[in-house]
Amino acid sequence: MALSERNARGQHAAGRQLRTLLLQVGPYRDAWEKLAGSIPPDEVSQAAVCEVIAQYLYEDGHPDTDMELARRLKDKISRALSGKGMTPQTFGWFIQAFELSPHDTQRVRDLYRGGIEVREIVGSLPPPTPGTGTRRPDHRTSLLFEHHYVGRAGLPVHHHTQQTICSLVDGLERYQFRIDTSEAEIRVKRGGVAGPPYPTGNGMFAIDIVFPHQLRFGETQYLDYWTNLHYTSAPTREFRRAAHHRVEHLDMRVEFHRDKLPSRIWWAQWSGYLDVHRDIVGREEIALDEERSAHRYLDAIEHAVVGFYWDW
Repeated sequence: MALSERNARGQHAAGRQLRTLLLQVGPYRDAWEKLAGSIPPDEVSQAAVCEVIAQYLYEDGHPDTDMELARRLKDKISRALSGKGMTPQTFGWFIQAFELSPHDTQRVRDLYRGGIEVREIVGSLPPPTPGTGTRRPDHRTSLLFEHHYVGRAGLPVHHHTQQTICSLVDGLERYQFRIDTSEAEIRVKRGGVAGPPYPTGNGMFAIDIVFPHQLRFGETQYLDYWTNLHYTSAPTREFRRAAHHRVEHLDMRVEFHRDKLPSRIWWAQWSGYLDVHRDIVGREEIALDEERSAHRYLDAIEHAVVGFYWDW
């Protein structure tokens, strides 16, 4: 990889990590949120971030008569958080103004220098159309394990999901699980009770998992549930995950029956999710491991579709 490309990727990864830290419930978010007006829970107020950094610079000796400092910082902060141009000076401001922990500081610094592998995908998936029934985000997914099993007949048999969500509102009552088939049965092992399936439009269905109690803002809930599948005809040969909003610590695994192994299998990213054979952003052919499975772990995905597809 050319040095310029490595630097660009490092700046992008470091900027995205900083944005993630500012979004998480905790002291970093508290610092800017108290200076912000009304803002969706999955967005960072750049104006408020500029105010936090301006206050630090005043305390560090910048003339407090410069009342336009926060406004002039806007372009630098925007470039840093979007990953389009973070300088060591700007990074230093974030460290001091938000009092980043040594661990968080080192991770962002390593990403900036290209010292660790980037396992984060930020795509260009457009917002969902009104007919899909998708709700505005009321939670953030901080951990998601999705393990898929394909049986002897070449049909998906069951799907195991383990998920930790963090509420972005007070009084969150349920999690909406979405699926593209009505030929499924959800069994929740931990974290709530599954309601009946209902259509949401465009061939999609949803099941609400109701929590034992309403979640407070910032409270987490662990979910463990199985999807038993009863296909009467073969679906598309794929196992994919679409994320309009950020999903962290994504672990995807698909396992095949020993009597029905794919002839070829790919890991890929798509710009949309309607057709597995179209809009492929990038792909790589992979091999099954000793347990007849394909596996991929990512630190995070956002506005992206990722997963596996195969041929028999």
